[in-house]
Amino acid sequence: MAIRSDSPMQLSETSEGLKWVGNFHPQDQPAAALLINSIRYVPASTIRAGLMELLDTGFREGVVQSPALILPLRSGRELGVARERDAVAFVNAFPGAQLPIAPGSEAFCANVIREFVRANDAEYELLRPDASIDELRQRRCRSIVLLSDYAGSGRQAASASALLTRNASLRSWRSFRWLRIHVLLYAASPTGSRALERQPSIDRLSVMTVADDFGSVGWTQEQRAEIERVCRTYAAGKYKREALGWQQSGGLLVMEHTVPNNLPAVLWQTRGNSRRATTEWFPLFPDRTLPGTLQRYFSQKPSPQQTAKVALHTTPDASAISPVSRQIVLMLQAIRLGVRSREQLASRVAMPLPGVDRLLDQMRTWTLVDDGFRLTDAGRNALRLSYTDEMPSFELIGDDSVYYPQRLRRAREI
Repeated sequence: MAIRSDSPMQLSETSEGLKWVGNFHPQDQPAAALLINSIRYVPASTIRAGLMELLDTGFREGVVQSPALILPLRSGRELGVARERDAVAFVNAFPGAQLPIAPGSEAFCANVIREFVRANDAEYELLRPDASIDELRQRRCRSIVLLSDYAGSGRQAASASALLTRNASLRSWRSFRWLRIHVLLYAASPTGSRALERQPSIDRLSVMTVADDFGSVGWTQEQRAEIERVCRTYAAGKYKREALGWQQSGGLLVMEHTVPNNLPAVLWQTRGNSRRATTEWFPLFPDRTLPGTLQRYFSQKPSPQQTAKVALHTTPDASAISPVSRQIVLMLQAIRLGVRSREQLASRVAMPLPGVDRLLDQMRTWTLVDDGFRLTDAGRNALRLSYTDEMPSFELIGDDSVYYPQRLRRAREI
């Protein structure tokens, strides 16, 4: 396949991608190539900055109240309890228990928490991660914050919050509204977000950005069906249960410090089945690790923010439009194409969710869209003008810090 000189190299066109696509029979290779070309990569520095920003804004705006306990998000099973439903925080599962030495999401988030506490302990009243239930009672803890980089199916975050509410004391404090449980995530799939928004053990969910899955990435129904068929056909032996990833959640996110378990097994399994096209199986992410060659490829690839405009029409003279107006053009075009949710908008225009919420509120104020995510006459007119040099310049009023929409500013009724 020829590579266009004016476009970035696709993952399927790298030497590692070509080897991996070669695992499949020729008729299945287009679907395999589309699968890996849809994967999104996020550097650790970006995730760290996003989590720090969520924490800082939460405390500064009073969304998270002190005294507070901040913990890496871990389920009961990850805390050593064999059966998840038997895990009870501070009884047989200790959320602040020492982390294993092995790198991963929990260790990464623990490092972010240490950095945040070190920088903000004097300003905010923060409890030690290994605080006991007696210390929480004595200090009158108002918030427990569970921090994680990513939620695919949402199962881990739901389990981590549920083990807290199984504790009788914590459950009582929540009933009196003395305590709130917050989950802060850098990224979540639309499926994971929806599941966690319905989770009764979570009082507030804050997500920085949307990570696409099979249902939201923009494939046609035929493409998705073909990719799912290929994933199931080539999943080998014990990997068949995770043919579409953990909980069949079809994840498409890879992070510098970890490869999530909700990616399809064909991406990381170390052996193939009898359906493979070659005698040897070449894993792309062997045993869910990111090879150095792929790290270098991803680090050189343009970010979603740099490439978002490629999928949507832009003005002939983009330099004549303000940055806010360019974002509005992208949002209006996505809405015109049928996007009807904030998560889909964030994914389509490659913006963090707080930024999308802020921009949508401003667009409603300017009567460009209505409450149902539909263009008004003013919105259609602005979109028409975007193809000329008459596009009006829109400016946001206020600062550019992380934005919490009005519907998330008050604790949800329990």
